[in-house]
Amino acid sequence: MNVRVVLQQGDARLPTLTEVYPGAALYEREVNELMGIEFEGHPSMDRLILPEQWPQGKHPLRKDRTSDTSQGDVSQSATTNV
Repeated sequence: MNVRVVLQQGDARLPTLTEVYPGAALYEREVNELMGIEFEGHPSMDRLILPEQWPQGKHPLRKDRTSDTSQGDVSQSATTNV
C-alpha cells in the first residue's frame, strides 16, 4: 500500500495509521525521525535509527535541510567498527 499526502511546510502532522494497520508503527517512527513528520496518536515515538546523540529537530532526509547544517561529532559517534 502507498499513501501520499500533501503537507504544509509549517504543519507536518498526520493522524497515525497504527490503529488500522499495526504494522505501520515502525514505518511511522522512521518517517518521524528522518523527515520530521509527526503522527498524532502514535503509541510510541521512541528513536529507531538515529543515535541518541543526534540533535533534536534535525531531520536528515528533509528537503528543506540546508547544506550548512553539520552533524558535528554525531557522524563519528554513529560509526561502528565491525
